[in-house]
Amino acid sequence: WLGAALSFFTILCLAGVNEVAREMENPFRNVPNEVPLVTFMAQYNEALITVYSGYHPDSFWNGQAILKQRQQHQQQQQQQEEAERRNKNDEKTTTTEARTTTTGISTNGGSPSS
Repeated sequence: WLGAALSFFTILCLAGVNEVAREMENPFRNVPNEVPLVTFMAQYNEALITVYSGYHPDSFWNGQAILKQRQQHQQQQQQQEEAERRNKNDEKTTTTEARTTTTGISTNGGSPSS
């Protein structure tokens, strides 16, 4: 009986190794007990498309429009800086005018204004 049992277990192990080898030869075949990789990949691709729908890094790149926006922004900044300079110059002139009226000194030859 011992010989029959050892032969049975040896054949069982060899059959198991053979099944493993057959599975390794074609691991992605489509049988009912396999993981549906094609379906998972399709769902993953659909999820990616859903997540990135409407957004692609290059979809918003319009070189001419961006350059135009930059130029407009630079023009606005220059206009703001000019306006600030004018305000500072206006403040300086009003402060000097206020000083001349309070001290009585005018710019027309140094004689007091009447």
